[in-house]
Amino acid sequence: MRNVSDAPAARWIDHQSYFGPDRRLRAVLRVRERRRLNFCSHPPTLSRALRKLKLGVLDARGHKGVGDFADLVRNVAILAELYDAPDVSDRLNWLARRLYAHRDEDKRPMIYDALDRLHADMDVMH
Repeated sequence: MRNVSDAPAARWIDHQSYFGPDRRLRAVLRVRERRRLNFCSHPPTLSRALRKLKLGVLDARGHKGVGDFADLVRNVAILAELYDAPDVSDRLNWLARRLYAHRDEDKRPMIYDALDRLHADMDVMH
């Protein structure tokens, strides 16, 4: 895996309300910025982000909960691309698309199964 902190898009937000790449164009907070603190840091490791996904499954209930979790899955897929793990990214993108399409159903068992298989495959790769 390459060193992600050298990448130009290496600013990452890890906050309870958002986990993903920094979408702001500049690293400097503007005057009257809604966010008072700068939560940018280096991206987490891919294994840490996958553990965060596993914990997030608990809140993946209902239309909004599943949609928010699908957003989280999509952001971890972006992180997997940064870490040059296209197979992980593809599987996470597949999971996110499936969740977006079926937000009103309880997909937690399917999510746990997909994440367990992903973890097992990553252990085999290492």
